[in-house]
Amino acid sequence: MKHLLIFLFLFTALMSCSNEKAQSARVENGIVVDGLSGDWDNLPLTYNEDLKLAYGFANNDSALYFMIRFRDRNLIRMLSRRGITFWLNGKNKKDKTIGIHYVDMAMEPMQSPRGRNTMQRQTVYIPSGVFTLARNDSTDVGPEIDNIKGMAAAVRFEDGFYSFEFRIPFKQGNDTPYAVNFPQKGQIKACFEINPMSEQDKERMKEMMMSNRSSAGMSGEGGGHRGSGMGSGRGGGMGRQMPNTGGEEVWITVNLHRTK
Repeated sequence: MKHLLIFLFLFTALMSCSNEKAQSARVENGIVVDGLSGDWDNLPLTYNEDLKLAYGFANNDSALYFMIRFRDRNLIRMLSRRGITFWLNGKNKKDKTIGIHYVDMAMEPMQSPRGRNTMQRQTVYIPSGVFTLARNDSTDVGPEIDNIKGMAAAVRFEDGFYSFEFRIPFKQGNDTPYAVNFPQKGQIKACFEINPMSEQDKERMKEMMMSNRSSAGMSGEGGGHRGSGMGSGRGGGMGRQMPNTGGEEVWITVNLHRTK
């Protein structure tokens, strides 16, 4: 039941996200996209209270860099299973034109004992998924980012934090086959998208909720009302409805720096 409540909280938090604004930092020499946070130590970051994560942007005349950093292992598990996509639109519109998609369906947890009670063990997820190209609002399997010149992406677990880094070029050319145009007015739209839950995971969620509701009814929770489950009492509570399983989006208006 503990894991179910965590998922419900995350879904509720995701639903409350809204449009945001961010200032991109100037980095003439660029950033090494390796998932390590050292390059961002002296750059301004924005904290998203709903998702409990920090993110930042940086750019030069060649490319835009984006980083997100958080420590919630339940969030990394959810994002890795559902998939996340970082989108850009050079015309400062809420249209998904080019992006980088990440998914890690094979991610396995590593557990480190914290005491004799096995329930006290800490689960650590080590991300090792694949980054692929996304275009025109589609995350269908595209070429891997490692095989595309000019683009880069990485994820790392470092000192208890999960860090994602992305790089997308500003100008299309022989060395940059995929890019987003540098806007004349210096603003660009970015979108952090959490993809919808798969049908398989929806079924697993339904089974988990039914199992917990049955267990609660048998143990007498909810004042003895038959079938009351977790959400006993008036209004039905969480136990009578499925959490949000659709995709969620966080749109950000980014003010860029020109370095020339």
